[in-house]
Formats: sequence, C-alpha cells, structure tokens
Amino acid sequence: MNRGTSPQIKMIVFAIALLLITPLFVFFVPLFYSQTVYIHVDHIALLIPMRNFVLVGVGFACLIVMLLLLAWKRQLATYMLGGLLVVGAIIAFLQSQTSYIVIQESGIETKMYSDVKNYYWEEMTDIVYDVYATDANTYTFTMNDGETVEIVENGQLQQIRGTFLSIARQYNINYIENHHD
Repeated sequence: MNRGTSPQIKMIVFAIALLLITPLFVFFVPLFYSQTVYIHVDHIALLIPMRNFVLVGVGFACLIVMLLLLAWKRQLATYMLGGLLVVGAIIAFLQSQTSYIVIQESGIETKMYSDVKNYYWEEMTDIVYDVYATDANTYTFTMNDGETVEIVENGQLQQIRGTFLSIARQYNINYIENHHD
C-alpha cells in the first residue's frame, strides 16, 4: 500500500529549500524594505544596520529548526516548541525592519527598534573620520553634550564624504581625519 511521501520527508525537503534561499532573503529583504518605506527625497543617505540582516537570518534559522524538529518527532512538546520558534521568527522578522540611520540636510536620525534619536548639525562639535589600514573606517559625530554617534563607513558614506566636509564648514563643526596604520 503506497501512502505517498511521508510528512518527515516533506518537512526535511522544505527545510533544505528554505536553507538554500535564506541568503537571498537575508540580503534583499532589509534592503528592499528600507528603500521602499524609509527612503525620502530629502535624505542624503539611508544606511541599514547589520542587525537588520542578522535578525532576518535568525528568523529563517528559527523556521528551519522548527521544520527539522517536527520532522524528527511530532509530539505535543515539539508542536509547542515549534510554535514558540514560529513566534520567535515572526518577532525577528518584524524587528529586522525597524532600524535605520538617515543622514539628512538637518542632521542624523537613528532608529534602533523603537528608539528614534535626532542629532542636528547645529548641535555637533566634531566629526571625526578614522581611517584604518586593515579595518573598516568610521565616522564619529560628537554633540555639544558629549554624546557620540559612530557610523561604520560603507560604499554610500564613501560617496558622500565631500558632503560631510561641506556640512562641517557650513555649521562650523571641527572635521578631523585620523589615519591609523
């Protein structure tokens, strides 16, 4: 009597398929979401923190583990644990879309989960550009009250480096370049 493909095989195959397409989703989902929801014509640059990509990966890992767990054993405890993993995946997916850094004409806006902070150019004292020979370059923005914002340089920030120089001149902000070997 042929009953067809077993549920265990289906779950394992689906988990493998999910594992294979995960890198595409990890890279493109935060990118597409940020570029469609948060982008605005007044923004100089929109930066997506690495944590957004990591959280998408964590969400997919939860789904893959859930599928493998249910393929291994289907009991009440594994269904409950699978449900918790699905809830964890949903939370990770939702949180992966809530962080960004926007550089605007008026200043820098950072949003990390639900905490939005605005740093205006008028309130800045220093922009420090640290250049490292072997590591990623960083920008450190220092406010009047001593609070700092550090942003790791990426391709977008390399393109707008001149914009930081003109903003520093316009608002009398000290622009310092430190070269580290």
